[in-house]
Amino acid sequence: MAIRAAQPLLGKSCLVLGAGGFIGWNLVHRLRDDGAAVIAFDMRPAPDGCPGDVEWVEAGLDDHECLSALVRRADTVFHLASSSTPSSANADPAGDVGNSILPALALLDMLAESDARLVFVSSGGTVYGPDVPVPTPETAPTDPINAYGVSKLAIEKYIAISRRQRGLDAIILRVANPYGPHQNPLRGQGAIAAFLHRALTGEVIEIWGTGEVIRDYIYIGDLTAALSASAIYDGPHGLFNIGGGSGLSLNDIISKIEPLFDTPLQVERKPGRPLDVPASILDISRALEHLGWRPETRIETGLSQTLDWLRGVIAPRS
Repeated sequence: MAIRAAQPLLGKSCLVLGAGGFIGWNLVHRLRDDGAAVIAFDMRPAPDGCPGDVEWVEAGLDDHECLSALVRRADTVFHLASSSTPSSANADPAGDVGNSILPALALLDMLAESDARLVFVSSGGTVYGPDVPVPTPETAPTDPINAYGVSKLAIEKYIAISRRQRGLDAIILRVANPYGPHQNPLRGQGAIAAFLHRALTGEVIEIWGTGEVIRDYIYIGDLTAALSASAIYDGPHGLFNIGGGSGLSLNDIISKIEPLFDTPLQVERKPGRPLDVPASILDISRALEHLGWRPETRIETGLSQTLDWLRGVIAPRS
């Protein structure tokens, strides 16, 4: 891996859209540690513990005047804002279009009037679909089997159009399944957070299908390192897979979580879901070679750190 400067983003201004979410909140801290001046944009107020030197702007993506002014101040705009999950998008595709695609189109218009780079977080698993090589390279065909993947891919295509027609500077990261501290275990997205939370609270862990669905998991600290590297990447590629480098089944996750607890986990198996791709592992060789990045957190370490954070959140309420 290329050696990065201690503060590679020193002197850069970074706007994080969706700063109050799981990835966004961790990214705010990473960018700040890397020397950037950070503008955090979210509909929610600043969380407790927000650093004083972070400019927090409480607004929605529909506040075009406010957002446009912030875009003009930024060197890099990280687009993480999304209220959809694979299940919610599938249940209401029209609502997902309104909540995800239309705001992205408005953002592209704003970026056309600025010199800022866009870094867009897309989906690593759902945009490719089931009939692709595993591990899956960026060159594989895209064939989403759920509305969430269709929405992410549509935004990618609109970014490509804006690149060609308006000279947009953009990097797309197709991200695997992130996990780690500050992930909401009740949101319905993120098996590791949900499993750990249920184990902590003594609830039954639900697994859809046989548990042999394979996913690529990436620790949040590794993901934010890739996002930060994308802000200063200078090379020919505009699309990178970002994953953990290997795959784990849900049964594997259970077997790695169980030793962290004193009693056996309660697991209930339910029928499989048609929206689940059977196996998704990303080929990250392009990012390893060109982005100067690699995932460094072993799953056992990541699980332990996530569990420590969850214990700190749950114990005070208990």
